[in-house]
Amino acid sequence: MGLAVFLIAAALLAYVLFRRGRRPALAGTPWERYTIGQGAPPLPWPLDARDRSLVDLVAAAFSGAGMPSRVAETTGATGPQLEVVMAGAPPQSDPIAILSRTWDPDHRRLVTMLVFGGNVEGPLEAMVTQSGFERVGSSELCFATFLRK
Repeated sequence: MGLAVFLIAAALLAYVLFRRGRRPALAGTPWERYTIGQGAPPLPWPLDARDRSLVDLVAAAFSGAGMPSRVAETTGATGPQLEVVMAGAPPQSDPIAILSRTWDPDHRRLVTMLVFGGNVEGPLEAMVTQSGFERVGSSELCFATFLRK
């Protein structure tokens, strides 16, 4: 339960910060000191090839459902991240989904986190879970968080 609460809180914080168009400076913050003290490598935490493949599939699924979208490479609180954004949307628009790396304090390892700015069900959820992710939190209307360990 502690892991889920920690990751949901981290996901919501990241979503709020990126919604406001800010990149927090984490150097020396209590969060960074905590994760490094738990054995996390120093920031930034890079993505891997599987991450890009999944985000491309998510963007294609939204485009196929009539919501033209694209993948944007951005820098988040923990390093590089991938965002699914509406094609043609202004730069400060909210992303549909954000994929980044985060620290799992229970297992003391980096994990990939995928946060949607709304709930996810049906074929999209099946595609994400078939890619090795598990749902760790959601709200009926606000967000859905998945982790790949």
